[in-house]
Amino acid sequence: MACKLDPDLLQDYLDSAIEPLEKLVLDEHLKVCRECRKMLTELKLLFWELEDLDQLEIPPEVSLIHEKVEKTLGQKVESETFNMGDLLNIQKNILDAQGKFIAYIPGLKTSVSYLRKSAVKASSRLYRNCSSLVKARVKMAVMRTRS
Repeated sequence: MACKLDPDLLQDYLDSAIEPLEKLVLDEHLKVCRECRKMLTELKLLFWELEDLDQLEIPPEVSLIHEKVEKTLGQKVESETFNMGDLLNIQKNILDAQGKFIAYIPGLKTSVSYLRKSAVKASSRLYRNCSSLVKARVKMAVMRTRS
């Protein structure tokens, strides 16, 4: 059965942009809805991947493209203009470098699928372990207060 929960609510949940009452309702919903838990896990993984993108180095070709576009769009166009051939050559060089890099990685597709499967399993195991630790802490606190 398909869940009728608004997927944007999960996005807001991750952004901490929902009301406290909505958060409580969503927390209870996530306890029973496997589909929404899966979607939330996928969103979290996507956020982690996007955070890693901030650490990428900007290739030197980007500044070249930027300079040439500024020259082309500026009021004073110098004798050297940026044409489509320059852009295509830069893109070709970038794609060649990417292809060489990807070809160098053995078993990339298999590794990615295994990583995704293990990330889902790890997150559910982590949740179970954390809840067990919390329960154990509560039991220890109760035992200490009784002594």
